[in-house]
Amino acid sequence: MLTPSNEVLILIEHRREVHRQELKEKYGNSLKGIAGKLEAQKLIARVVDKNGETLFELAPNGRAYIDSRLDTLHRKERTWNKQWTTVLFSIPEKYRPNRDRLRRYLQKLGFGNLYGSVWISPHNWVREIATFSKQLGVTRQVIILTSTTYDSKNIIGLAWPLESVKKRYEEFITLTKNIIPKISTKGTDKGYEIKKIIFNLASIIATEPNLPPELLPADWPKKKALALYGEARKKL
Repeated sequence: MLTPSNEVLILIEHRREVHRQELKEKYGNSLKGIAGKLEAQKLIARVVDKNGETLFELAPNGRAYIDSRLDTLHRKERTWNKQWTTVLFSIPEKYRPNRDRLRRYLQKLGFGNLYGSVWISPHNWVREIATFSKQLGVTRQVIILTSTTYDSKNIIGLAWPLESVKKRYEEFITLTKNIIPKISTKGTDKGYEIKKIIFNLASIIATEPNLPPELLPADWPKKKALALYGEARKKL
């Protein structure tokens, strides 16, 4: 399910702007924390209309955040050549910002964290990691290894939280199966409900390991989730 913060973002994106009072009625005392968090991250902006009422609108960062999430729905699966990439790094604390940037970049590429500063991917990312490390100025602190032999089952269980992602997919499937039949009922804000479904799935895929199908469990529920996404889009 969507977090309240993401729900508010999608509502504002759908309406372009939302009155504070409307959100207050829905979220009660929790609104201050939700809005404060979104404003601190510069995802939404507070404005006052000609009647002196407070409204929230999407900030440029908010639009970029939504777009980056939705982009995951179009992520293409890479052909697996059975070559793994392992990245090891030891970046001093005084260069912590660059160390954090490297971690985020590895996560973006779908690397799993095996131990401490040891990250692994079943794809060949040598060129990309080497280029990014050079940009950060940490080439000497980063080691990149490739291999075609790994104990795949144990490695995957250690490096990627497959069970938690699977559980999120299953919750999405159950929830969406119940919502889709109700979308066309009178009084339902169809566009908003469908956007919530789409963003919910995109948020799950964004956390999904970028693993080849050969390395995923046979009952991996992503295809079922994508089929429901397709049903929802047809109602737009």
